[in-house]
Amino acid sequence: WCGGRRSVGPLLAALADGDWVVRQGAHVALTNLTGMEFPFNALARAERRRAQAAVWRRWWSSVPPHCPPREVLELLSGATNLALGRSASASTTYKGPPEVLVDGRIGPAYWQTKLVDPPQWCTIDLGRTVEIGRVVVHQYSERFVMTEYEVATSVDGKAFTTLGRRKGKTPVELVIDFPARAARWVRVTSYGSVNPAYPCTFFEIEVHSAHGPRSAVGEPITWRLERGLRALGALGGQGATAAILDVLGETPAVASGYRPAVRAGIRSLGRLREEAGFEYLIRLLDNTMWARYAADALGDFGDRRAVPEILARYPRYAKTLKGENPPDVPADDRMGFPSEDRMLETPYWFQYALCRLPLDDPHDRAALARIAPLLLSNMPGDHDTFILYEAEPGHLLSRYLLEKCGRRQEACEHVFRLLGQPRGVKGGDSHQPGGMPWPVFEPYRVASWLPALCAQEDLPRLVALLEHPDGWVRINAAKALAFLGDPRAIRPLARLLAAAKAEADYGYSGTFKDEEYNDPAPRWREGFLRALGRLGAHEQTDLIVRILNDERSVLEVRRAAADALADLGNRRALDALAEAALAHSFRSVRLVA
Repeated sequence: WCGGRRSVGPLLAALADGDWVVRQGAHVALTNLTGMEFPFNALARAERRRAQAAVWRRWWSSVPPHCPPREVLELLSGATNLALGRSASASTTYKGPPEVLVDGRIGPAYWQTKLVDPPQWCTIDLGRTVEIGRVVVHQYSERFVMTEYEVATSVDGKAFTTLGRRKGKTPVELVIDFPARAARWVRVTSYGSVNPAYPCTFFEIEVHSAHGPRSAVGEPITWRLERGLRALGALGGQGATAAILDVLGETPAVASGYRPAVRAGIRSLGRLREEAGFEYLIRLLDNTMWARYAADALGDFGDRRAVPEILARYPRYAKTLKGENPPDVPADDRMGFPSEDRMLETPYWFQYALCRLPLDDPHDRAALARIAPLLLSNMPGDHDTFILYEAEPGHLLSRYLLEKCGRRQEACEHVFRLLGQPRGVKGGDSHQPGGMPWPVFEPYRVASWLPALCAQEDLPRLVALLEHPDGWVRINAAKALAFLGDPRAIRPLARLLAAAKAEADYGYSGTFKDEEYNDPAPRWREGFLRALGRLGAHEQTDLIVRILNDERSVLEVRRAAADALADLGNRRALDALAEAALAHSFRSVRLVA
């Protein structure tokens, strides 16, 4: 997604670079930007490479300066099967799901009904009302074809008008032509088959326009579409936006095989920055599946008019103040269990878009301030199995937006209050008058927000939290101190670490979250070790080496010691790592060392 027309010339020149890796990289970039796949072998002899590069140059010299390349538009021409990638539903399903009927492939997957009474039907939603003139049903084999069927259409999904009911054994590839008619929904109904136990067994259903050419199933249309739509966004030109909108349609396809192509088209609209594309992206903010990608494209677009639109819809897609999922979660982002340590995709992309858009309008900042508590409840936690000792994107985005609306310190004070710490600054209510309150969660969860919210003036309270009874609070307080980079935190971290018992000293535990020991705050020493490494605590090298080699410390803690020694990088640390690399009892620690 980097580069455009101006990049093509330098990339063509790089095909002649003396380094084969550069030549190969240039070829890959050219295929990504242009959608073309002219061959180029970066390891071939010079004469062969020159001939292949000449093909690229001749093509580029023929591209008009203000219009999309003809070949790019031709990549989109195979989309005449209007059912491709659209949604499908069915009366019943034995094998399926019904979405295989619109995936552009004849096998191996198929939709089938079994041991149910006819009529049995499947319905294709074309996404918009269009004029159609042909339906093609690809059945499984002669042993499963229909013996009586009906095709019907609808413009509202409720009242269907039949195109005719036919009796008699049908061909495996059943083609139904009819006079042009407006339709959005197309239904194929089986009233019987040569194998009565299976009323319907279909590979694919095509629906074709009453006008223009009709494509054949089996074309690699998804890859062609993705290449073409992405190239239009990179190369632009008069008519590029209209071509993209024509492919995407009023409601973009949702079948899994078509999602990469739809994402490419949506992203390209953001790059092209034309009004028709902007209006389309704003409408997509109300589409559960595509809202996140529309927001990302609006971030590329850069138009301040998108800010209030995104802010107004954020609560719809965000987790609630209780941390519960909203009703509108895309199917491919819905987990089977509550997840506290990740952001849902739609609020993430909404925040990422807002961070790239102008936020200097007072009304927009006020609207952002009103949803600030939701930003907090949607911030990812960091308390399960592994902790990342780097700034996370979700935390960085949330902090930036809280700063922009003037509520970061207020959010920070709220977290400290939940963790039993006194107020650090004067003023600041727990919520704005008439607004929503700040979310309230258990200490282990809110503590994971400390690294994202705290500033230098919060150091004393973070040090106090190093002795909190909850181990997750201790870990995240240490992590926040590491991020602040203030060496005053070294002494209390080292003092507590030196006085702490090893995990094995607590005896074994059968509680899952305790890992294998009865330590009431499992693994908290990991955070302390990583903080000492990040803070440059060279005077504590011996303490860290001792823990690295302590057989009574758990794997995570000993690995953290190796990471801390790597951060320090002094001679004593390097000697200890060299020894651990050869002989440490944990393989993963040997790898780190």
